[in-house]
Amino acid sequence: MFITDKKELKKYEAKHRKWQGIPSIEVSKNGRIFSTFYSGGITEEIGNYVMLLKSDDGTNFSEPIAVAYMEDHRCYDPTLWIDPLGRLWLMWGLMPDHALYGVICDDPDADELTWGEVFLIGYDVMMNRPTVLSSGEWLFPIAVWDKNIGIGKLPRSQQSESGAFVYMTKDCGKTFEKIGGTAVEKRVFDEHMTLELNDGRLMMLVRTAYGIGVSYSEDKGYTWSKGEDSGLGGPCSRFHIKRLKSGRVLLVNHYNFKGRNNLTALLSDDDCKTWKYKLLIDERNLVSYPDAVEAEDGFIYITYDRERGAFYRSWEDIKGAAREILMAKITEEDIIAGKLVNPESKLKCIMSKLTSEFGYEYIPEEPHRLSDIDLANLLIAKYPNDIVGKIFDYYPVSCENMQKLENENLDTLVGKLNNSKAEEKLSTVMGIISLVRSISNNKVKSFPIVNTVKCVILDNVKYDLSIQEIAEKTGISMYYMMHSFKKEMGITITEYKNQLKIAHAKTMLVNTDQSVTSIALGCGFENSSYFSKLFMRYVRTSPSAYRKMMREKISTIPDGFKNIIDKDLVLYDMAEHMTLLDSENMTEITETDAVKHYTVSMPSEEFEFLHEAAITEYHGTLFAAWYNNDKVELQGRTPIRFSRSTDEGKTWSEPKIVADDTSGKILYCPPVFGISDDKLYMLINQMVSADHMHSLDLYVYNEESDLFECLWSRSIPFKLNTNIYELPNGKFMIAGRVAELDGFPTTPAVLISDSGKMDADWRVVKVQENGLLPEGTSYIHPEPSIIIHENKLYLFVRNDLRQFPIVYTSDDFGESWSKPIIHDIPFSNSKIYSGTLSDGRNYIIGNMQPNREKLSMYISEKGTMKFSKCIVLQNGYSKELEYGFVWHYPCAYESDGKLFVIYTVNISRDWQKRGAIVSVINIDKI
Repeated sequence: MFITDKKELKKYEAKHRKWQGIPSIEVSKNGRIFSTFYSGGITEEIGNYVMLLKSDDGTNFSEPIAVAYMEDHRCYDPTLWIDPLGRLWLMWGLMPDHALYGVICDDPDADELTWGEVFLIGYDVMMNRPTVLSSGEWLFPIAVWDKNIGIGKLPRSQQSESGAFVYMTKDCGKTFEKIGGTAVEKRVFDEHMTLELNDGRLMMLVRTAYGIGVSYSEDKGYTWSKGEDSGLGGPCSRFHIKRLKSGRVLLVNHYNFKGRNNLTALLSDDDCKTWKYKLLIDERNLVSYPDAVEAEDGFIYITYDRERGAFYRSWEDIKGAAREILMAKITEEDIIAGKLVNPESKLKCIMSKLTSEFGYEYIPEEPHRLSDIDLANLLIAKYPNDIVGKIFDYYPVSCENMQKLENENLDTLVGKLNNSKAEEKLSTVMGIISLVRSISNNKVKSFPIVNTVKCVILDNVKYDLSIQEIAEKTGISMYYMMHSFKKEMGITITEYKNQLKIAHAKTMLVNTDQSVTSIALGCGFENSSYFSKLFMRYVRTSPSAYRKMMREKISTIPDGFKNIIDKDLVLYDMAEHMTLLDSENMTEITETDAVKHYTVSMPSEEFEFLHEAAITEYHGTLFAAWYNNDKVELQGRTPIRFSRSTDEGKTWSEPKIVADDTSGKILYCPPVFGISDDKLYMLINQMVSADHMHSLDLYVYNEESDLFECLWSRSIPFKLNTNIYELPNGKFMIAGRVAELDGFPTTPAVLISDSGKMDADWRVVKVQENGLLPEGTSYIHPEPSIIIHENKLYLFVRNDLRQFPIVYTSDDFGESWSKPIIHDIPFSNSKIYSGTLSDGRNYIIGNMQPNREKLSMYISEKGTMKFSKCIVLQNGYSKELEYGFVWHYPCAYESDGKLFVIYTVNISRDWQKRGAIVSVINIDKI
C-alpha cells in the first residue's frame, strides 16, 4: 500500500496526472517542507492515490517521494503531521474499507527517509491534523460521514453511528480509543478540527452546508454539546484553525465569500471571540481546502488547491483548469498589518502544477462538493437547456423537508430563469441552487413526493385539481413537483390525472346505471362533451358503446377467471390473460405422507415476531434465516438471524445474529441466500423505516466462526424477495421491487449479476416502468417470484388492490418484459414463491383465496406450464403441530430429492405472534 521504490514512483509523476487536490503541509525542524495531496483516476473515485513531495529550498518541490496506493481501492484525503516527538506522520483514508491508515518517519530531516510499517488508526476518514492537549493526550479528528453524503457506487460505512468523532491516544500513537463526537445539523463531509480553549474546554469546528458548525466538550472530548452555527460563515468547504505559539488563534477560511474564493488568514487574540486581523491569501475563484503549519522560525505556511480539474466532462475543460497546489509563507505581523510586511513573506507560490496533454472525453462532476457559484457556472455551461432539472436531480427534497422550502420564491426564480438576461442568469441559478440545496436530503426520501402527489390526485379525482392546487395541497413547489413526477412516472401530472379519471369512468360505466353526463361530472370533467372526446382518445370507443360491450363480455369470461374478476372487470378487459390451470385434470391432495412439517423457530420472550424466512442448503447443512422484532412488525430493533439444521429440518440450532441495530434506527429485511464459487452468501436490505429501502448489503458465511461477515453495502433501493435464480445464460437474477432511495418500493423489478457471481456488481431492470396497472391502480407489495421455462421467464407478482394475481414474461432473460398478464391460479393477497424441480416440473406456492389460512403448492407436468396438481401444505389450525392460524410468505430450496419449503406461521389469532415452519416434501412421492 505504501510505495517508496523510485522506479515504481515514476508512474505517479506530474506528467501522468490529470487532476490533483486536497493538500496538507508540514515543515520539519530544519526547514524541510513536505506536501501531500491526492490524484489518480478521472475524478475522486476508486483508483485515487496519495502522494508525498518535499522541498529543501522552500521553492522547488520534488516529484513524489512516496505514494499510498492500493488496486481497486481509493486512497484519499491525506494529512501530514509532525508530532511532539519530531516524527512525521502521513495519514490517508482508504475506501471501500472506510479505514484511516498511517505511516511514520522517525527522522524527517534525514538524507534518506526511512518509514515504519503502515498501521490502522481508526474508521473512517480524517482530513485534518491531530490536536495535542495541554495534559498530554493526542486527539485525532476522525469522521463517519452522514449516510446522506453521496459517495457514488462505493459502499457505505458499517459504523453504527455517523458523526464528527475524536480518537484519543495516551501512548504516543501505539493504541487509539474512540471516545466521543457530535453530529452537527446540516454537516457536510465533517472535515472537523479541535482546538483547546484557554478555559480548558475543547472546541470542535465542523464543515456544514451553511459554513461552520461548532460543538464544545468539557471532559477532553468524551462528550460534546449539541452542535450550533459558529457564525464564522464559509461556502461549505474545508477551513483550518490552530493555536499559534504566541497564543493567538489562526483561522484560514473564505472571507466575505461568494464561493470558494477570497481565501483569507484571520487572527484572534481573544480566544476566538473576535477576528480583528485579516490577510487576503488568494482572491481567485476555486481556491480551496487550506491546511497550515507554524514552522520553528515563526513563519506560517498555508497550502491550498486551485481548480483541481476533477469536476469536468471533457479534456478541453480539464486542461483549461489551473490544477495547482499552492503555498503562502506569511507571519503574524503580515496578518495584523493586512499586507505583507516581512520581506521573506510571499503568496501564491506554486508547489505543483499540471500541464500534461491527456485526452479524456467524459469526466463526471460531483455537485455536492461544489459551491453554489461553481455549480451554477457548470450547469450554465454544460446543461443550458436543463438547468433546473439537473438541480432537482442533484438535490431531491423529501416531503418532510418540503415544508422548509420557500416554494413561492423558488417558483418565481424558475419562472424568471427562462427570461433572464445573460448577466442575470448566474444569480438566478445560484438562487435556485441555494434554496433547494439548503434543505435537500441528498437522495434521502422518507416519504417520496411522487407518492404524496399521487395520493392527493387519487383522493380528489372528481374535483379535477389544477397543478397549482395540487402544489398548494401538498406544500410542494409547483416546478419541483412537475419535474419529480415526470422523472419518476414517465408521464406528466395531467396525463396521469386523465388516466385515473378515464379508469374511474370505466368502472362507473360497467358497475352503475348512471348517465354518461352524470359519470362525466362525477369523474371531474366539466361537461360530457369533453369527457366523451377524451374517452374516445384513450379507449377508441364512446362511453355508451364501451358500457354495452363490457356488459356483454361478462357472459363470455372463462370459468377459471369468474371467481376473481368481481368488480375488477375493467382491468380484466384491459389486460391480457393466461390460463395456467389444467382444470379438467386437476388433483388436490390434502393429506400425504410425502410431506412432513417441522418447527424452525417459535416466538420467544425476546422476539415475539418473525417474518420473511429464507432457506438453502450448503455443504450438507440446511440454513434458514429471517428477521425478528420484539413485538410488532418492523418496529424497533429488527435483526436478521439464522439457524442451521443437520438432520433435514427436523431440529434447528440456536439462532445467531447476522445484522442488528439495537437502537432501531436501521431496520433489516429480508434475507436472501445465494451460492457462488462454493461460498454461501446472504443479501439483506437496510431500511430507514418500514419498507423504505436504504441499501443492499452482501454477507458471506465463514465456516470457521459460523457467522456471516459483511462484504459491502451499496445504495441500491431494491427490496429483496426471493432466493437467487441462475439463468440459462449464466447470469444471476433476483426478483424484487424498486423505489427511490429511502422510498417505498412499489415497482416490480429484477436484479441481474452479469458475471454470475454474488460479490460482483448488480444492476436493476424494472419489470414495469412506473408500477401502474393498465386501469391506473398501483402495486403496493408486488413481491415477485420467477419460473424459468424453456428459456422464457415467468415472473409472478402479488397484487394488493385487485383480486387476481399478475404474471409478466420475458424472452430475453429479463432485459425486457411483457405487459401485465392476468392468470387463473386463485392466489390471495400475499407473497408467492415459484421455481422448477430437478425433474423438470414447475411449481408455485402461495395462499389461496380468500385469506392466508390455506397455503398450497401447485405443480405442473414435466416440461409444461400447465398446473394439474395441488398439494395443500396447511389449512387453518394444524392438529399435527397443535398450533397455527395463518401460514404465509413461502420460500423453497431443493436438495437431495427433497423440497424444503419454509414459511411464516401466525401461531394464534394474535397477528404479531409469529414463528417459522419448514415443510419437507419428498419429490418422488408427489
